[in-house]
Amino acid sequence: MVNFRLTLESARDFARFTQENVGRKVAVRVDRKTLTEVVIREPILGGGFGQLTVSNAEEGRNLATRLSDGSAVLEMEPIGN
Repeated sequence: MVNFRLTLESARDFARFTQENVGRKVAVRVDRKTLTEVVIREPILGGGFGQLTVSNAEEGRNLATRLSDGSAVLEMEPIGN
């Protein structure tokens, strides 16, 4: 599992995104690979802290490093209605 915290600007964007997509299913992707799909139950306004589940410790370390240095792209996209 990889824990992360968004920058202030990203946290604002994330808050707006979750407000606009309450009740919708969202794909969470890193580098265009879908890691999970979740339903947004309520707006997430408190800084955008989150967790990503990974297969093993090495994958977790690599992902954490890439997210920290900005070489990985984290995206969320509504799917379905």
